[in-house]
Amino acid sequence: MFTSSLPRIESRNLFISAHLSKQFSIYIPSSKKLLRRYLIALLALGDAAILFGDFNCKNPRWDYPIFNYNGNKLIQLEDRLNFEPIAPSTSIYYPDITTIGPPP
Repeated sequence: MFTSSLPRIESRNLFISAHLSKQFSIYIPSSKKLLRRYLIALLALGDAAILFGDFNCKNPRWDYPIFNYNGNKLIQLEDRLNFEPIAPSTSIYYPDITTIGPPP
């Protein structure tokens, strides 16, 4: 198991020996900015790297009604490096729900 040393991105990865791919679970707290150099460092791992998780990026391109700094940065990088994030088909943000955890 490898833990990222990137100070703004919390990540863990799992190496699967049967495949030549590396999967990285990423979580970027909403209070932290997505820094392009960190994503470029992760994407430099090549086509065998799969990044997934919660990037806290908001942008209408992913059917989210608003955008934020992180969403704009990810869009710029997406356009520059010609890749496409796969986002949920519906929003997973529900501001009216104040409880944490699954319903009883």
